[in-house]
Amino acid sequence: MNNFSNEEFDCHFLDEGFTAKDILDQKINEVSSSDDKDAFYVADLGDILKKHVRWLKALPRVTPFYAVKCNDSTTIVKTLAAIGTGFDCASKTEIQLVQSLGVPPERIIYANPCKQVSKIKYTASIGVQMMTFDSEVKLMKVARAHLKAKLVLQIATDDSKAACHLSVKFGATLKASRLLLEQAKELNIDVIGVSFQWGAAALILRSSCRPSLIPAVSLTWELRLIPTCIYLILVVAFLDLRM
Repeated sequence: MNNFSNEEFDCHFLDEGFTAKDILDQKINEVSSSDDKDAFYVADLGDILKKHVRWLKALPRVTPFYAVKCNDSTTIVKTLAAIGTGFDCASKTEIQLVQSLGVPPERIIYANPCKQVSKIKYTASIGVQMMTFDSEVKLMKVARAHLKAKLVLQIATDDSKAACHLSVKFGATLKASRLLLEQAKELNIDVIGVSFQWGAAALILRSSCRPSLIPAVSLTWELRLIPTCIYLILVVAFLDLRM
């Protein structure tokens, strides 16, 4: 087994004949013989790469944004940054972490559901323009603090099959979406797309964006066993509300 280690990384490349179990056994022996019985976890970076390729093949028009709050390990975030993934950041700290790894502002979306005006101003100061909204209050905050923002409307979905129903707390209904889009147009704020989230342990998702919500488009997804750490951004060019 080859490995490289420093203060930030502890990665092993498996040579032929070695398995992940060998790594685990070695780590357990090291921890057992140490006075510091610290917890540890093991992640397969190769599996992350395989899932990324699978995503691009299955949904080439959908840009995945990784929710940093799921696992902010520098190794994992740096791996995703290297392959061009976008990042869903919910705090100033998460944005700083991602940017410290060389991720440009256009690959970051500020998606905290309860945005403080001070944080919106911060994102404006560093060039992060994409952010989510699902209510009039959030729209007005952006209008006051970030005139160059490019908003993504978070819509409510049917996550009745999920263990945790996020649509109860987040996401605009069809009726509310129409009003929010009209108001964004009046405020001259760009809305560049739509997004949705669903709760943990959602084994099957069937969701439709009706033409009445998004002009000239009808999309249907049937996604199975998709991890909740992936945040979907559907970038639709025809949602140019300045027209």
